[in-house]
Amino acid sequence: MNKKNKIGMSFRKIHNSRTDKVSREKVIVATGGHAGTTALAVIKEIKKSKLNWQLHWIGTKYAVEGKKTLTIEAKTMPQIDVKFHGLIAGKLQRKWSRYTLVSLAKIPFGFVHAFLLLKNIKPSLVLSFGGYAGFPVVVAAFLLRVPVVIQEQITGLGFANRMSLPFADRVALARKEGLKYAKGKGVLIGNPVNSEIIQLDAKKKMHTPPAIFIFAGSRGSQMINAVIEKLLPNLLANYTVYHHTGDLDYGKFRQVKEKLSIKVRKRYHVYQFIDPIDVPGFYEKSDILIGRAGANTVSEIMIVGIPAILIPLTWTNYQEQVLNANDAQKRNLVEVILPKDLTTEKLNHAIDHTKSTWYRKIQSQVRDLATLDMHASHKLIDVITEVMK
Repeated sequence: MNKKNKIGMSFRKIHNSRTDKVSREKVIVATGGHAGTTALAVIKEIKKSKLNWQLHWIGTKYAVEGKKTLTIEAKTMPQIDVKFHGLIAGKLQRKWSRYTLVSLAKIPFGFVHAFLLLKNIKPSLVLSFGGYAGFPVVVAAFLLRVPVVIQEQITGLGFANRMSLPFADRVALARKEGLKYAKGKGVLIGNPVNSEIIQLDAKKKMHTPPAIFIFAGSRGSQMINAVIEKLLPNLLANYTVYHHTGDLDYGKFRQVKEKLSIKVRKRYHVYQFIDPIDVPGFYEKSDILIGRAGANTVSEIMIVGIPAILIPLTWTNYQEQVLNANDAQKRNLVEVILPKDLTTEKLNHAIDHTKSTWYRKIQSQVRDLATLDMHASHKLIDVITEVMK
């Protein structure tokens, strides 16, 4: 055999090897909300499992219409080597503003844009975590005959996932109550939780002084911040406070901190944004959580065993956060304050009561749900693998 033929055979061998590798590689497009919690947990588990999957994320780039505040997925996905694709998507807004019509006009463009993105990416499967940005991607996947798995974090089935259900092959459910809404497509997996949170040691004693973590989601809460501002002098006399304000209130609370005495200022830590990757560290150094009652928050506090004061959103379509908060309250781990009842006095009383009953509360760690959620990421990967066969 001459040298030219040998080189030709070697080239074909290398080419065929590369072709086989590409053909074996699966392309997964993830989309929707909860990028800093559920999605992050699943993506990290996929990477840890060393699966030959190429990961993309399709979602909105900006958190608020008319502002340049990046969404948590736009910030987080590039950090964990997931290709982020900004989606032109509008949504129905509960409050009228000068941007309402702009957002409504974007809705039809979202479906077209999602279709074009998927056409270019050519995914093996679309994984939606719910939310208004996920729905057009799910519909586009259905039209392109791409398999779809949707994951639901709440007890029932959220609005976006109810709309997505007819276009989905499977619905991975956090709680068994969701099975009745899934129309035979449901599989119970639990709620995926960040592996670093699962690995945290169970709490045994409070810090000195005790530490409060105020964390109302990726954007913060101006309503909760307003009450905290009034309560802050009293809190800092007795607690270390880690306060995630969100973008809108960060400047104000930085000024509040600067006006504190040097001694008190050391106890107050204010953050504009907390990277989801860093959240386990805040759980570890905190004794009480004040926050919303999203499904992911409830799952995490049950696993970590951190007593919490939950202030659930009450203006969602199916009162999901109220259901989550009430469920956790029945298990004696949390205090619940509805937004209409939130006052400085009420929150202060809840903090004092939580501190005085702290040891009893950490013994209420809910092992049945915690165990289910600890293995949820693995189970979701199994569902994805099965649907892609």
